[in-house]
Amino acid sequence: MSNETLSPNRMEFTAEAIPLFLKAIIAGLSMLIYVPAPAKLTELLQYVLGHLRFSDGTTAQYNASPESLKQPLIGVTGMLWAQILLSRMFDSPILGLAFTVVLGLGQAYFAYQLIKIIFSGIVTSNGSHLNFAASLEDYIKWQLVILGAGVIPGLITAVLPVGAFLGGLLAIAMFLLTLALYGLAFTLYYKWFTSQVQGGTRVPGFQAEPLQFVLRMVGMGLFCCLIVTIPWAMLWFMKWQSSQVSLPARASAAGYSF
Repeated sequence: MSNETLSPNRMEFTAEAIPLFLKAIIAGLSMLIYVPAPAKLTELLQYVLGHLRFSDGTTAQYNASPESLKQPLIGVTGMLWAQILLSRMFDSPILGLAFTVVLGLGQAYFAYQLIKIIFSGIVTSNGSHLNFAASLEDYIKWQLVILGAGVIPGLITAVLPVGAFLGGLLAIAMFLLTLALYGLAFTLYYKWFTSQVQGGTRVPGFQAEPLQFVLRMVGMGLFCCLIVTIPWAMLWFMKWQSSQVSLPARASAAGYSF
């Protein structure tokens, strides 16, 4: 078997820290205002896709117009403001966690619509038009898994009244549990997510393991503590995530393209 067939054909992300950070911040803040959000998110997508490539030379670009993003972004903006304005209304930790889940499901619904539209605007260098094939029900199920990774430790903390000393130990234990659950949830989610990307004869895969994800999360968190290093921390984490996405190597038979 040739080296080409054995190659995992990993994705590479070649963006620069400051431009990526500025475009991400501007796109994120614009969603609070909504009006500039479609254009700013389009600019971010074009920048990110323009700096992604697989080791065999396959690239992709985002060709959709900002107008296609307007409708789902209305819902995303609404959910963001709901979180900002309503999250402090609940004195009970249990009610606060329940509100987090409800809001997360609403955000997941609009995010799903947005993801579907974004993928429909991606074209690879081989001429393939991509598609996110997952159903809304499956997408929401995975969002519930991710929400659960954060809610379960919070729920345990809320129902276990303890003193100051034991409370400190419990806080440390719940922090470690949260990291472990997030590492497992995100790793499995990304494996599922990449398997739902269609449009060519090859199916992407996510190769990382939960422990790797947790260690990278911890590393990025420590890197962000210095504040000024946040753009490089974000880029470092994104480069690693990208490197874990692979395509099956090109077979000797003609016609294989992503």
